[in-house]
Order: sequence, then C-alpha cells, then structure tokens
Amino acid sequence: MPATRVIIDMQEDFSAACRPEVICGVKKEIEIAILENAPIIIVEYIDCGKTRKEIIDLVDCHDLAVKVKKSGDCGTRVVLNAIKKNKFPSDHIRVCGVNTDWCVRETVNGLLRSLKETKIELVKSACGDNNVYYNWEYFTKHQNLELV
Repeated sequence: MPATRVIIDMQEDFSAACRPEVICGVKKEIEIAILENAPIIIVEYIDCGKTRKEIIDLVDCHDLAVKVKKSGDCGTRVVLNAIKKNKFPSDHIRVCGVNTDWCVRETVNGLLRSLKETKIELVKSACGDNNVYYNWEYFTKHQNLELV
C-alpha cells in the first residue's frame, strides 16, 4: 500500500509556500501519490488564505484527496481524524509543506507520538521555511522518522 501523503499549509499567505522550489517539490510529491493511487490530505491553517491553486488543481480529480482545516500550528488531530474518517492507511505517511520549523515540525512530532508503529518520511525537497537555509540537523530524531 502506498504512503498516505500529508501536505501542510501550502497557502498563499505563507511566503515559504510561494517559493518556486517548494511548489515544485510539493507538486512532484502529489503527482507521485496520484500515480500510486495514494491518499492525500491537504491541511490548511484557518484564516491564512487558500491552498495554492496549482496544488488544488492537481488533487481536484483524485478521489482519495481530502482537505482539512486546523486552528493552530499542530495539524496532528485533523490528520488523524481524516485518516480515520476516510479509512486511509496509517502505517506509512509522507509529509511535506510549510513552515518546516513550526507547523510541519509540530505535526510530525504529534504523529510520531500518536502513531507509534507508523513510518513517517519527511520530504525535504517539498518543505519550506522562511529561513531558506533551514538546518535539518535540528529536526526531531526518532526511529520511525526518516528525512528523505
């Protein structure tokens, strides 16, 4: 079974979500997910604009894509609810989006705490931060987390 994709805060109000290399990385991850017929969860931060049009256009016709909204930095609860409600697999999750040092980190940490047997991959080429030179060495170290 292919990995469930979690796309975090690719909204126009976040400057990192407007960087061409981040958009390209996220689109590539979505295109692969669609080819694999994998579930895709689009996470939006409430009151921070819409998810970028090119992202929505890609997932629009994918039956296994859902959009959820969160009210804080951590999207763990809404991701877990989406997985349960839609009966998406939770044994392997690939995460990308923005901002790496806030919402992505908080969501990944929450998923690691909640899903103890889940393999989580963080797709570095599809993540962005206001700090263009984000130091991945500071990211959480965990046996179930792989930076890819």
